[in-house]
Amino acid sequence: MDNLKIERTNQGYNFLGNWFSHEVDVFDGYKLEITTDKNLELGQTYTFNISNNAVLRLGYDSELPAEKNKGTTDRARGISDEYQNYELSSGLVKVTINEDKSFEIDFSGQAEFTKRTRTGNDVQESKYTASVMGNGQGKDPQFLDNKSITKNSSASSNTSSDAASASNSSSSEKSAQAKDAYVFTYETVVEMTVPDQNRKSKLSYLLNPNASYMGMKADMSEYSGGDMGGESLIIIDGDQSFVFVNTSGMKIQMSSAQMGNQQQMPSDQMENYDYTNLNKTGNTKTILGYTCYEYVMSDNQNSIQLWVAPDLVVPNWFMQNQDVIQGHILEYSVDSPEAQMTITTLEIKDNINKTINPSEYRKMF
Repeated sequence: MDNLKIERTNQGYNFLGNWFSHEVDVFDGYKLEITTDKNLELGQTYTFNISNNAVLRLGYDSELPAEKNKGTTDRARGISDEYQNYELSSGLVKVTINEDKSFEIDFSGQAEFTKRTRTGNDVQESKYTASVMGNGQGKDPQFLDNKSITKNSSASSNTSSDAASASNSSSSEKSAQAKDAYVFTYETVVEMTVPDQNRKSKLSYLLNPNASYMGMKADMSEYSGGDMGGESLIIIDGDQSFVFVNTSGMKIQMSSAQMGNQQQMPSDQMENYDYTNLNKTGNTKTILGYTCYEYVMSDNQNSIQLWVAPDLVVPNWFMQNQDVIQGHILEYSVDSPEAQMTITTLEIKDNINKTINPSEYRKMF
C-alpha cells in the first residue's frame, strides 16, 4: 500500500491508503473514518460499528494487480470491468496500531457491488448486495495531528457576528436591551501581560455565581489610549454586550464600537476554545496561597496553559463547560496566531456588593 496516513481530527481518526496508482482518476484504496473521543493507544485493538461510528470506503480492481509487486514502477493505465468502489453499509471494523507504529485493519460486513456486462461496445451495470471481509496491514504511516482546540469556526464566526451586532445596534425597537440590574458578588483582580506588545495592564472580572453574565472592569485609559479617565465596565450577557462608563461625574452607556476596541479583550479569545480537550499534567505551583494544578491543551496553531486551584470555589467566566475542571483558574497563558498573553490573578475579593442599574446611565447609541 502507498500513501499511508493516520489522521487525528476533532471527530476521531481517519485511516487512508492506496493499493496502487492508476493513471486514470479513480479511487483505488481505502478510507476509514472513525468517530470517537478516545485516544487510540499503541498495542490496543479497538472495534467499531460501521453503521454507528465508522465509515469504510474501498476501491479496487481485482483484474489489475499492483505493478510494484512485479518489480517495476509502472502503474496500471486504466480499469477493467471488475473495478469496485463502495462503502460498507453495515458490519464491524477492528483497528490495531502496534508498538512499532505498523497497523492492521480487519473488517467484515455488507456492501453494494457493481456488476458490469459488456456486449460489444455497450456496458450494462447492475447492483447487488453481498458480504465482504478483508484485512489490511501497513508500516510507517504518516501521522497527522489535525485536531483543533478551537470551537467550530462557523459557530465562532456566528457568535462574534451576533455579539458585534448586539453592541453596535441602534436604539431602535430591535436593539438589544440590558437587564434592569446587574449584581456582582465576586471580584478577581488580574494582570494581563502581552509580550509581543511589551504591555501590561490590570483589570477585574466581576462575577455572580447565581447569574450567567459577567463583567470586566478597567480604567478607561486602558481602552482609550489615555484620552479618557474614570471606570469602564463591560458586561457580557450571553451574545449581548454592554459598556457602562463612569467618568467626570457622568454615567454613560456606550457600545463596544464607540470604545474603539483598540485592545485585545481576553473574552474575545478565550471563549473560542473547546476546553473539553484539556489534559491534567500533574504539575503544581502555589498562587495566592492556593495549590494549583496545571492543565494544558494544544494543536498545530494554539497552545493553552491553565493553573487551577481546586479548593477555590469561584466561577470561571470563560469556561463553557464547568464540569471540565474543578476549581478556579488563577493563571492562564495563551500562544496563538491572534495573540500571546498571560493573565495572573493578583487578588480575590469575595462578598462584594456591586450593582449596575442601566437606567442610571445615559445611552449614547
